[in-house]
Amino acid sequence: MPTFSEVRWMNFEELTDRLAAVDPTRLAKANPIDLLEAPWALIDEDFRGGFIKHCRELTDDRLRHCAGIAETFFSWLMPYGGYSRRSATANRFHLSTTLILAIGPRTDIALLDPIRLLHEFLHDSPPVETARELLAGPSPGPEARAVVGRLSLLRQLRRIDHLLPPSAEKERYEQWKTL
Repeated sequence: MPTFSEVRWMNFEELTDRLAAVDPTRLAKANPIDLLEAPWALIDEDFRGGFIKHCRELTDDRLRHCAGIAETFFSWLMPYGGYSRRSATANRFHLSTTLILAIGPRTDIALLDPIRLLHEFLHDSPPVETARELLAGPSPGPEARAVVGRLSLLRQLRRIDHLLPPSAEKERYEQWKTL
């Protein structure tokens, strides 16, 4: 992984190429302390910001390449970067929805597929009635905090819900919007 001082001076293309060059096997064998000292938050911020800034300029091949790197990078944030699942997922949803609004949906690129985001949101979400009960409970336990985390993803989905086709999943999503 690049160091803090290296990331500070990299442009988006350099950062993308550097992330593409990371050997996942070597990363998995690295000292956990060294990994936690890597500038994950800066890389995350610079990569997402650069991708959003340059998305309209990318060729189709480069867009696919960057989207693949994004998926890989987000998969590293929890096991190696110390991110919570909630934070890593929220950052990925933010990037996806922002890119979709900027360059349009693409069902052939997972990061740009609104239906994939909807499915992912619903997959880990309890029924809306259960969520409502958890939020109304006397003391917020871990389940209620998980529902609050789902609501942050819901805010991102609202940005692109006009792109979701009618379906049973969209109806379930619409119920979540009433919370």
